[in-house]
Amino acid sequence: MKEMTVTARNGCRMELYCETAEKPGSVEVPMLHYKGYQVTDETGKRYQVMTGTNQVIQFDVSENFSGKIYIQFTEPWYWTMGTWISAVSFFVYAYSFFKRTPVKKQYMLWSLK
Repeated sequence: MKEMTVTARNGCRMELYCETAEKPGSVEVPMLHYKGYQVTDETGKRYQVMTGTNQVIQFDVSENFSGKIYIQFTEPWYWTMGTWISAVSFFVYAYSFFKRTPVKKQYMLWSLK
């Protein structure tokens, strides 16, 4: 690896400038590796994401590579589905709460004779 510089970082996204020599290199990024992280370069080529030392993101770069690499987290489809189910459930509950008919209170009066 000749040079690697972090050019931008915002939450779960990172942009790197990477330059390698005549042999391939391995890059470890100081971000914890979770399922859903994707690594791509400027051309759209995807890199295989592996778990490095201390559970960080690691990926391999080919020889004579020079350019930007983008790392970003993409939520799994079932997270999005869970969010929509929660939102719909909330609105259904809120609608039913405000549209319910008031319960008439009935009091029993006891009389002692």
